[in-house]
Amino acid sequence: LQACAASLLEAYCDECCDALAREIAPEGLFLRPRFSPGYGDFPITFQRSLLEAHRHRAVGRSPHCVQLWAAWEERGVLYLQSQLCSEGSLHRHHHHRHGGPLWGWRLSAYLWDLLGALRHLHGRRMSHGDVRPSNAMLDGGRCLLGDFGWCGEEGGSGRYAAPEAAEAMAEATTAEGDVFSLGLTVAEVALGERADDGETWTELR
Repeated sequence: LQACAASLLEAYCDECCDALAREIAPEGLFLRPRFSPGYGDFPITFQRSLLEAHRHRAVGRSPHCVQLWAAWEERGVLYLQSQLCSEGSLHRHHHHRHGGPLWGWRLSAYLWDLLGALRHLHGRRMSHGDVRPSNAMLDGGRCLLGDFGWCGEEGGSGRYAAPEAAEAMAEATTAEGDVFSLGLTVAEVALGERADDGETWTELR
């Protein structure tokens, strides 16, 4: 009986979302994918992973963002299958293979890729909230933005966060904060230093 009621409720919510989508479409607006908490016997420990999968799905398709291919639960474990980035993260590639500053066309190309990712996100009225070298993934000469678990949430960027976000403990991430975090990310790779406490990073902030 509970399953039947849940199924009817889901169908009703879908109808409401479809009607609302048609109503706002002429204004150039759109709905993000609806999050359904599922059935009552689904463990609450999956909440964080479910929200991450939901946010990743809401990102949509972009050549500058790591794609989520599938998400499923199996034997009590929630799996997220995302695009394979064969060269690992910018952090790993730079610090463990090169260790020095990265300049020239390659750095410019990475910057343009990440700017393209932020343009896509901000165009969908979303902010990433955790732009950092470890979330910039390399694949075939491209630099893709990944890990969308903090989209619209408080925190995430740590030492890459904008000063106002860190000091005010902002309730949600912002597009402006993403741009600041991207600036520190590029500066870290360009200088060959970690964006940590120190004279250089204090001046930058």
